[in-house]
Amino acid sequence: MTATPPSPSPENPWSRRRWFLALGGLLALYALLLLACLGANAGGSDSSGYLNQAKLLTAGQATVAPRGLPGLPSSPELDFLYSPLGLKPTADHRQLVPTYPLGLPLLLVLARPLFGWAQVANAVAFLHLLAGLALFYAWLRTLAFSRGWALTGAALLALSPLYLRIGTQNMSDVPALVWCLAAMLAAWRADRGAGWSLASGFALGVAVLIRPSNLMLLAPLAFALGPAWRRWLFLVLGGAPLALLQLLHSHAAFGSWLTTGYGAVGGMFSFANVWPSLLQYLRWSIVLFSPVALLALGLPRLGRVDRRLGFVLTTWIAGFFGFYLFYPHTAEAWWFLRFVLPAAPALITAGLWQARAWSWLQTRSPLRYALLALVFAFVVFWDFRLNAFSSGHTESHYPETAAWTKKHLPADAAIFCMQYSGCLFYYTDFTLLRWDAFPLESLGSLQTALRTSGRPVYAVLFHSENQPALARLGGRWTKIGQVRYATIWQAEDFPPPPPLR
Repeated sequence: MTATPPSPSPENPWSRRRWFLALGGLLALYALLLLACLGANAGGSDSSGYLNQAKLLTAGQATVAPRGLPGLPSSPELDFLYSPLGLKPTADHRQLVPTYPLGLPLLLVLARPLFGWAQVANAVAFLHLLAGLALFYAWLRTLAFSRGWALTGAALLALSPLYLRIGTQNMSDVPALVWCLAAMLAAWRADRGAGWSLASGFALGVAVLIRPSNLMLLAPLAFALGPAWRRWLFLVLGGAPLALLQLLHSHAAFGSWLTTGYGAVGGMFSFANVWPSLLQYLRWSIVLFSPVALLALGLPRLGRVDRRLGFVLTTWIAGFFGFYLFYPHTAEAWWFLRFVLPAAPALITAGLWQARAWSWLQTRSPLRYALLALVFAFVVFWDFRLNAFSSGHTESHYPETAAWTKKHLPADAAIFCMQYSGCLFYYTDFTLLRWDAFPLESLGSLQTALRTSGRPVYAVLFHSENQPALARLGGRWTKIGQVRYATIWQAEDFPPPPPLR
């Protein structure tokens, strides 16, 4: 008995046809589930930042002018006053520049002519969620897993609470998984022709544009490609145009070929984060990637049977999980394991490889199906427990809040905000002031500038911001509206605004 999945036996064409019909039906049902869950809007920092950057790219811009308040002298201390989440001041303090990588905004730009701004983020999220499953199924079949095992793996990924919850938002994590998986699948098939190496390089280039840390995929790619120099040549040729695009954008946005919107993040990584992050992995990996992930612990033994696959899976998992061990946010909440999503296919593959090696799971016995049912019951339980289907409801309040302000507030309003700053920057043209981003000693001059301008002043706050924001701003405020989690306040210390429309 070997741990390496055997080559699939010849199959009856009619059986194959029925199988693909069944697969198509399951995929259609999953697509309907996704359509009910999608909430890829301009919301918090990440989701609004990607869409705001996409609009800039569409306009041929790398930076945008801040919506400043006339009469308030500019100073470095006030740099972030006009900076919505997802944007930051440029080095010369004159413009705002996105803080996120280029990849996902570029994908949004490419898809916009087909779907329009209103639906482009939902469309890109939806297509990536489906592409991830199709690629993972193809990856497992390429490794000679049977159709049943490949379908099991794809279903485990499809129902992962992390894949569902994060993937139905305008976030880069599932796209990062998809393009990393595409790069690995193409690299594994590189012995079939130069085109596969070229495709692998292109996919890796897109993955790195989406998130620079995806360069860690180079280690498993090296084991997949092997030492053949022609494969490496075509890999480089496939990725070179994307690398050049990144360099050109960095120079236009930051004045430096190698700078990214993340800035200097080295100080964030620390050995002090290792133990909390490790505990986070132990607690949540089985929940987020199913109990099959636990079987990946058998990978060292399995790797002795198929060294190439063993090295690929080991370096793929260790690269991402190891890198984010040192990251401070990893241990903060379960959804921060989204950073290791690109390694999820490797983790599930390793677990399935171990399960496939057990002879008693190779037969179609009642025990096998009972265990499979228990695993999926566990996964679905945690889907509901972690509100994996809720993005459509929770994220929709952001555009609803922006729509409320456009309907009820005057066009010249100045709005204090923080959580909603990126959302309002994307959906509206209001002057936005970050209540959390100016020194208190500047509050007097800010109030004077607002009074002099004669603008009506409001605050749009997430419910948890109410107390700290209003206490920091001082003065008298009256609550005039609420849109689910958002509260809208009117300042009474300034010239009174016109009546609500």
